[in-house]
Amino acid sequence: MTDERRLQFDIAIGEAMERAAAKRMQFGVDDCALWVADIQKPILGYDPAKLVRGRYKTRLGSLRVTGVAGLLGQLKQIARRHRWKRIAPTQAQAGDTGLVWTVVEVPAYQWIKNDEGESERVRSKCGVAVLATAICRAPGWFVGRNEGGWTAIRADKVAYAWSVFDDVRVPTVGERVSLPRFGRQHYTTSAVLHEPISTAIGLTDLIIGAFGASAAVAGAIGGAIVSTGLAIGVSLAASLLRPSSGSGIGSDNSISYSTASNAQITERQAIPYKRIIVGSAYVGGALFYEQVDNPLLTQGILINYGKIAGFDGITIGTNRLSFAMPLTENVILSPIAVDGQPNYPNRLRVSLRLGEDDQLLDTLIRQGNQSIPDILGATGAPIGNMTGGGGIAAGFDGTVSKSAAASASLTGTQNIATLGKDWGAGVTKIVRTFSFTTPNNSGMALSLTQIVVTLEGSNDNFVSDIHTLCTLPASGYTSAGVTTTISTGVDLSTGYRAHRLKFAEQFSATSHALAVAQITFGELIDPTNPNFRQRGNATAVLEYNYGSNPTEFVTLWGQVQRPSAYFNVRGVVIYDPRDPTQLQSDETTWKWSNNASLIQAWYMTRSFGGRIPMEKMRWDKIAVSANYDDELIGCLDGTMIKRHTIDGVITLNQAPPDVMQQLLTANRAQLLESAGLYWIESSRPKLPSFTIGDKMLASGITYQAARQKSDLVNKLQVRFVSPDQDYQVVDGPIFSRTDLQLVDGEILPATLALNYTLDYRRAERLQKLFLLSSRIGRTITVSVDIALMSLATDELIGSVCTFYSPVLFTNANGNYMVTAVGFSDDCTTLSLALTEYDPTIEIGWNPEVDETPFVIADVFA
Repeated sequence: MTDERRLQFDIAIGEAMERAAAKRMQFGVDDCALWVADIQKPILGYDPAKLVRGRYKTRLGSLRVTGVAGLLGQLKQIARRHRWKRIAPTQAQAGDTGLVWTVVEVPAYQWIKNDEGESERVRSKCGVAVLATAICRAPGWFVGRNEGGWTAIRADKVAYAWSVFDDVRVPTVGERVSLPRFGRQHYTTSAVLHEPISTAIGLTDLIIGAFGASAAVAGAIGGAIVSTGLAIGVSLAASLLRPSSGSGIGSDNSISYSTASNAQITERQAIPYKRIIVGSAYVGGALFYEQVDNPLLTQGILINYGKIAGFDGITIGTNRLSFAMPLTENVILSPIAVDGQPNYPNRLRVSLRLGEDDQLLDTLIRQGNQSIPDILGATGAPIGNMTGGGGIAAGFDGTVSKSAAASASLTGTQNIATLGKDWGAGVTKIVRTFSFTTPNNSGMALSLTQIVVTLEGSNDNFVSDIHTLCTLPASGYTSAGVTTTISTGVDLSTGYRAHRLKFAEQFSATSHALAVAQITFGELIDPTNPNFRQRGNATAVLEYNYGSNPTEFVTLWGQVQRPSAYFNVRGVVIYDPRDPTQLQSDETTWKWSNNASLIQAWYMTRSFGGRIPMEKMRWDKIAVSANYDDELIGCLDGTMIKRHTIDGVITLNQAPPDVMQQLLTANRAQLLESAGLYWIESSRPKLPSFTIGDKMLASGITYQAARQKSDLVNKLQVRFVSPDQDYQVVDGPIFSRTDLQLVDGEILPATLALNYTLDYRRAERLQKLFLLSSRIGRTITVSVDIALMSLATDELIGSVCTFYSPVLFTNANGNYMVTAVGFSDDCTTLSLALTEYDPTIEIGWNPEVDETPFVIADVFA
């Protein structure tokens, strides 16, 4: 009869473990003591917890009803009443009762002194060792209830045990069995049941002090997935999707999103926040310079803190401007005429700088600032052989925009023209900059050809003394009304009486006229001057002409007090370990990319980000993730897009952990650490690389599968950055799972903010994958034999394993990702934190089924 009841216990405990995994624990209903009693009651024929059942609803209440004697005293009374026999825990069989030391958090108070020196009582929490009830699962193992599932512990770690039947197992030959004495002297570190890994590395700690206290924790643990404020085993997806209480679709759900829209506003700011453009962005910026000289308004705009890769476009209102040449830095540009657009060619000039550390003052600002003037046109006598049109004097009359008929020109057989200034005998000038402008109705040459421009200096007005100071590449200079400015941090010339520009036509079979509208020589401010600003910042300077009347102003610039421009920008350059031309130690070799993994790794190495040295990054692993992000995936319309990208603006007033978590949404990535090295792991699907079986279990296992309903999501609103709405953060598609809503019994909404995702199709795919991954959440913390390390072919952290227990813990079976690794004091066992993993989620996107056409609502409709 006893054997039959032991078999009944085996079945009942397995069923109870299944139920425990299906819902959260509730004190007074199915806490550790009542859970064990509920298993034993139908088989024993009596209720072991009769004296306490129904008398409490909280942890403190359970401690109150057990009285002074505590849980140990209660178990002694129950054992005497029902004639349970005290046994060694290693003798226990299925259904026997045990007590296990465990650590719980309880309120604690301490007195501290405030800023005024007064003592204040502060409430906190501390860990306290208490006994918890467990039941023998099988010889050698006990299980007990925890808040989200069950915990198993080896019998030799159990403090006390009683046999509920009169069939105590006889020790085998050589087996030592001793009954521990009652008392707290048995409370030792090794005997206390707690999660094998009690501390996760917080991203905040990591960033605040990459090599401070957090590094010590990382070394002790051995490896961890670094995630902001997450407990061991809680997935990043679950954290991102966790809605606020009572929130619904359309609310922010406590998920902050980027200030992408604010990044587009051009305005005065007393102290503007530094900002970084990653990938591409559409931005305005803070004003750093503004000058009015009617009818001209000149504005300087801060684009990026640090160097950017380039500008791809400029927009005024709804008009995308067109230029005859690429948007090059340090060149004064004017738009070309476009049908249907206002007269921007004669009303706007633009000058751009990419943010070099040694860049000089912007040319448009220099031209408009009399404290750093050009060498005045009235100084010195014009020289050269351009005598046609307006003559050589027209090149120095200060009128930048004029036609070829008003400029000096040359026709001849040698196709070389010169234009310059002679300052006079005994007078020298130091030229640090020069510029020349093509006529507004033609290029420098009246036919398509190439022109080489050379700056020359002389001490005798080029009679016999000629010095070549600067030669420009043959760039054509065939566009109308384009100003080319050359400025360097060193003098172009020193101590010369005369300077001239020589224009030589190349690759031409016949001679052509050469024309220049205006020439300027200038002396820039000393680049070492401490008053010089905006070095190392990408900027844009625009010179607006108000127009001839209010009507033209509105036509040009809109119904605004002052004009405003927006820029399509390719942001910072980043290191790509896959490119052999890029050197990790030389940022000048880095290139632009919007690859998600590479940008995340770049941010972790920045002083304003993770502060991780470049040599502390596992670039080989980052390259693997970058390759996955660059893979092309199909869309419903037959086009292909990159799998994962990052495009947007980071402002340095944002907390680095928040920025990193937002960046990680772009590819559902994880930041991993092992042995002091860090890497980005994109959501690339993985297969299990090893198996954890019963024989590998060393001391205990904690299993949790029940999620609180507040953590579940079955209807997900996504936000993303829409190019169709001027790159504003907009509400995207809603992914609603009615089947899950039936299972959950209600609609559980949340919002996912993809602050660095531009394409709605990419956002829609991430939306589905995030929701599906949030529905799986089984976690295990387990101690295993150190021999496991020989089975893993790569780093344990971030790898995928199969947990397989054919008899004892079958409901925990499945595939899991290793999220943290630790070692026992004697280094004989490993402590692992595992989170359920399903590789099919990542590959489960079918655009023909899952992609739905989405159109941003017109707010003006």
